Amino acid sequence: MCTENIYQFDLRPDIEASKVKIATWDGYFNPYATIFYLAALAPDGKIYISNTSSTYNLHVIHKPNCPGLSCELEQHGIVLPSYNYATIPNLPHYNILDTSYDCDTSISTEVANAEDRLLIFPNPATDQLHISGLEGNVVVTITDVSGKTVFLKKGAWPGRTGDD
Repeated sequence: MCTENIYQFDLRPDIEASKVKIATWDGYFNPYATIFYLAALAPDGKIYISNTSSTYNLHVIHKPNCPGLSCELEQHGIVLPSYNYATIPNLPHYNILDTSYDCDTSISTEVANAEDRLLIFPNPATDQLHISGLEGNVVVTITDVSGKTVFLKKGAWPGRTGDD
């Protein structure tokens, strides 16, 4: 186990040749050594890294899909309210990441005050969403699971009968 360096690998054809060192421990103590230990991908698309000692910090990789140093590893970037000893919080991953550098987000729909003639599919959606039955002056707001608005349209949709 390497606790003083972090390496990034591209998991395509030649994995070993893609090895890039993205960080070396900076010697920070809080109050013990904040060397690298366990890592976990979180729902916000970042990777959080714990320490092997009781410390008040977690390290953060802000853009794990970016190559090399552009992944923006921040040592002791998260300050915790109490000691954390050699563990990482349970971060459920729903394969839906809210990142500004990765636009592949899944979309979920919720219909409010809609009549039976309104049809929205598939739910959840990833690339395309089909809406039929919109008529009159309506507001269509589509958000991802984190609550971020990914589509907003206000106005009249007169007599629309096909997929929009």
